[in-house]
Amino acid sequence: MEIQGVKKIIEITPKKATFTLDTTPLEITGENLELLQLNNDNNKIKIKGKISSVILNKSTVKNDSFFKKLFS
Repeated sequence: MEIQGVKKIIEITPKKATFTLDTTPLEITGENLELLQLNNDNNKIKIKGKISSVILNKSTVKNDSFFKKLFS
């Protein structure tokens, strides 16, 4: 999985990865999660592993911004 717009990496373990996108928290859970690549120039990361869930706190996000960041 490639995620763009990551402002802060809070935690990465084999079972959970937590980030901040602008001001919105993003939590990914699964198995064997591993950070493959970190690009500070464009705030992009790549994660590998079996992903079970992606939880985004939608209260502060515009309707399409998460999917734009996820698939751009």
